Amino acid sequence: MSNYLERFETCWARFENNLRGKMMDKTKAQEMTLSLANLVMGEALSEWYTSYSLEGKMLSDITKEDPKKGDMILDTLKKEVRFTKEVKSAHIPYLFKLIVALLVGGISIMLCVLFSPSRMHEVVSFALGTMLTYVIINEIDKNLELSSKKTQLQEYIKQLEPYKNKINNIIKNK
Repeated sequence: MSNYLERFETCWARFENNLRGKMMDKTKAQEMTLSLANLVMGEALSEWYTSYSLEGKMLSDITKEDPKKGDMILDTLKKEVRFTKEVKSAHIPYLFKLIVALLVGGISIMLCVLFSPSRMHEVVSFALGTMLTYVIINEIDKNLELSSKKTQLQEYIKQLEPYKNKINNIIKNK
């Protein structure tokens, strides 16, 4: 069975990479939610159910040698392997970005009023201050969201560890 343990480790690593890739594709189009993560998980798990994939071939080999173990592993994959905890990605709310940009614009008007008597300077300083602040906050938000998505995917993948250990134990036991 040690051969099966090595094969399982390889198959599980492939499964995690496949799942991570599918989740990355989905997060490009929409926010990752618990239900979407479980839907993507179902797609990735389908590799275990067909004997034409590496994962399915390994599972069918185990089932041929020990049907009880094969059924236990398949039962674990079909009924238990799920994400149970939703992981939120961080981002700066739109209203906060807008308020900060307007506050900076207001501060720039106050400074113009104090140091320059021209109305044109006030308008230009408000527009520039507001636009630059909004652009800077947007860039910060994009970077925060990108790093947050990476962390989010890692946190979802970490939730699979107990299932991996359970299947490892099933394979090890005689």
